[in-house]
Amino acid sequence: MYIRDDKKYGFTSFSDVSLESVMKNYTVIDIETTGIGQNARIVEVAAVKFSENKVIDVFDTYVDPQIHIPSYATAIHGIRDADVADSPSIAEIMPIFCRFIGNSTIVGHNVRFDLDFLIRNGLNLDLKNRYIFDTLALSRKYVTDAPNHKLETMIHYFHINTDKRHRAKDDSIATGELFMHLWNIANLQNN
Repeated sequence: MYIRDDKKYGFTSFSDVSLESVMKNYTVIDIETTGIGQNARIVEVAAVKFSENKVIDVFDTYVDPQIHIPSYATAIHGIRDADVADSPSIAEIMPIFCRFIGNSTIVGHNVRFDLDFLIRNGLNLDLKNRYIFDTLALSRKYVTDAPNHKLETMIHYFHINTDKRHRAKDDSIATGELFMHLWNIANLQNN
């Protein structure tokens, strides 16, 4: 069922599942952080549920990282200390976030990054027994003529409309649309 090209998480390949059922319901996740190292903290978390290629529900919240947000991180996502000052902690958010995701298929762009942070912060989901799609890995497989496979590049490549970049909810919605485009390419190649 899973491709084991990733040592930590078993990302799913389009050829591994009946995609008709997967494409009916899936949840795209994304986070924004204070940086990328072990000491970095989450400042925003989002999960967007899709059903039949349409957004049906959104979970999106700032997170109080309980540390100063460095200027280099703010330069990327625009989130400042004042934005998160009255926000709940990640410990308060995580049970609600997990309930929101439930047992649905998880999709993300470079989803390993997000899952690593979320697990360190109490994500309590059975990841080994669910489908996990990484649109970064899938775009590398199915989009061979792009200069790179960053989300920004894929958004431009597929002409995906998005209001904001490097914000968890907007990136989740864009990733969900990217997932649909990649599925269409895979479906054409496999038929």
